[in-house]
Amino acid sequence: IVTVVPEAGEIKPNLENDLYVVVATPDGDPVRGAAVRVVPPIGIASSVPLPRVGKTDEAGVCLARVEPLGPSHFLPEGQARFRVEVRDPAGHTLVRQVGLSAGQGEHALLLRADRALAKVGESVEFTVISTKQKGTTYIDVIRDNQTILTQAVELSGGRSQFALPLSHDLQGTLEVHAYQILPDENIIRDTRRIYVAPAGDLVV
Repeated sequence: IVTVVPEAGEIKPNLENDLYVVVATPDGDPVRGAAVRVVPPIGIASSVPLPRVGKTDEAGVCLARVEPLGPSHFLPEGQARFRVEVRDPAGHTLVRQVGLSAGQGEHALLLRADRALAKVGESVEFTVISTKQKGTTYIDVIRDNQTILTQAVELSGGRSQFALPLSHDLQGTLEVHAYQILPDENIIRDTRRIYVAPAGDLVV
């Protein structure tokens, strides 16, 4: 069984996107050490590098980073289609055509966190990646449907980074929202969820 999950839940146009390729047996056990090849959509610009190749880890997951795709590479129904080829250590092969939801428009934004699990007293590092090369990105931190922290970071070369120190009032499940306001007043955004455990808890 092969499942492909985009990092943002959909393919963000005109940005590099990370795809999580999960390989499991029919019983649900992870397939470790499987070779994974992700082929971009047919007709993609020749400047985009050739297929990504990797191997699944102990959890049966392979991370594949695909190069920027514009809306012209998406299907009319708003999907980006990839071919995923998997070969397990025993030599069995599987090929799947995968259609992933894709955002529309020229501009997009990605928010990446260096981890999804942390504990009080630590700090989580975030990276904002945008098709906009400069400008302000607004950050909201939400817990229990309440905004508990806001800040703004400036883009340089389409990127910005910030750290979120985890104090006791940030314990629990957090939603970190990043958004930018375009000149036409449309908004591009992305969200990451992290879980913050008490300081004495073990985070795996």
